[in-house]
Amino acid sequence: MLAKTTIARPYAKAVFEQAQEEGNMEVWSALLKMLDRIAHDPQMRQLLNSPKISHKQLLDLVSSVCGGKLSASATNFIRVLIKLNRLAFAGQISALFEQKRAQAEGRIEINVTSAFELDGEQSKRISE
Repeated sequence: MLAKTTIARPYAKAVFEQAQEEGNMEVWSALLKMLDRIAHDPQMRQLLNSPKISHKQLLDLVSSVCGGKLSASATNFIRVLIKLNRLAFAGQISALFEQKRAQAEGRIEINVTSAFELDGEQSKRISE
């Protein structure tokens, strides 16, 4: 079986390119995080794995859980994930997307360890 990251990589790349094209990284970021929560919810997982529920019904269910106001590209993306049984990879897709986004925005994540608690000004200077 392929590693989850290997499976998730082309989906993350496609979503990232779509988000860049649309200029809405925040929206896609939030959607991917929501899809991860949906995919890992025990009740939703039962429904997602049920052979009695059609892909259309699953798409409608996921769409309604996401607030029902998805763009056409987001709906198509979710449709592909459902059809190919890839919704379970939403967490990996989200993580890879966030890595690409951070790189594109020139952000890096660091951990600062200090012997003393930092005040607001010190924290701000480090962040900048």
